[in-house]
Amino acid sequence: MELVERNSRWETVGAGIAVQPNGMRVLRELGLGASAEQAGSTIRRWPFRDQHGAILCDVDLRAVWGDADPFIGIERSRLHETLVAGAARVPCRLGLGVASLRQGDRVVSIALSDGTRAEYAAVVGADGIHSNIRQLGFEVPPPVYGGQMAWRSIADIPIPEMGSS
Repeated sequence: MELVERNSRWETVGAGIAVQPNGMRVLRELGLGASAEQAGSTIRRWPFRDQHGAILCDVDLRAVWGDADPFIGIERSRLHETLVAGAARVPCRLGLGVASLRQGDRVVSIALSDGTRAEYAAVVGADGIHSNIRQLGFEVPPPVYGGQMAWRSIADIPIPEMGSS
């Protein structure tokens, strides 16, 4: 196992992230679930509110996910710290990108931007919406803007008690 990161140093981008139960299951398998849970907060409900704080709808995430792992809200920097600490014993190569990728029957062969080549049982791309790994590994068109946008923010607004009108 090896980590390859295109940035030359570990950086955190963004403010927060919601790690859904399937992501928490992966973190748990990697031995990082408890650390992520401790660094974040369990999200049990997902209320959607208007600009005045009135509830438009309220999703009970326990009903949606059942007995799956928890849904965790966590600062990106805290999740990043958890991931970097969990990978402390894994060889890391910073400042490199994947230049080519070829999937065989049992291995994935890659060439890195420094010209080195390697073979792996699996390659996982965590490189965003304009994923280089997706473009190299699959014949799919790039994502296109669908005409919708969502804004998230943290605002100091009075929140009515749940169940009150």
